[in-house]
Amino acid sequence: MTLYLYTSFKKTLLFFLLLLSCFLNVNSQNDSTHTLLSNKDTLTTGELKKIKLNKEYFISYFTDTKEIIIAPFSWKRKQWLTTAALLGTSVLIYTQDEEIYDFIQKNQTKAKDDISKYVFEPFGSGVYTLPLLGVFYVIGASSDNVRAKNIALTGIKAFIISAGFAQVAKQIFHRHRPYQEEPPNSKIWDGPFNSEFKYNSFPSAHSSVVFSIA
Repeated sequence: MTLYLYTSFKKTLLFFLLLLSCFLNVNSQNDSTHTLLSNKDTLTTGELKKIKLNKEYFISYFTDTKEIIIAPFSWKRKQWLTTAALLGTSVLIYTQDEEIYDFIQKNQTKAKDDISKYVFEPFGSGVYTLPLLGVFYVIGASSDNVRAKNIALTGIKAFIISAGFAQVAKQIFHRHRPYQEEPPNSKIWDGPFNSEFKYNSFPSAHSSVVFSIA
């Protein structure tokens, strides 16, 4: 149980950093929630492309997925350097996995576990996120607010596409969760030729979904 809470708390940390960055973003830009939901005060229908719930919208799921897959072929030097920096940082953090685990276990409390389980985790699973996007759509549809409807439809698409990519990646890497081994070992990667679907700890679909929507 404690090992499960360890992985859950790492997700909590990711979600906390995400929310913090979103908070700073909102306060550093001219656009506020009031402006976001206002009707044509700052953006008119002609200035903002309408995303409609029609055939083209559903086709865009496939076209957007294709664009994501082929995007690296047109990356410029700066994008490759950014990717290399992110990968390097990830590898560096991975080498400290056991130390992070020990730190989390030493500082674990029921309050932190509850925050992870009931506050942050539901954002990644869609329990909070999808209803929130639904509210945006209802607001947009009832007030003819293009921006609110765009947020809803684009957010739902981001949720589905990112979750799909995460599930495919899970089956490629087949990383074990710590509690699936005795003694615990999170450094087992079976690779793409393992048929055990239960080994799917990497990447985190919850984190992928939340960052995509953000």
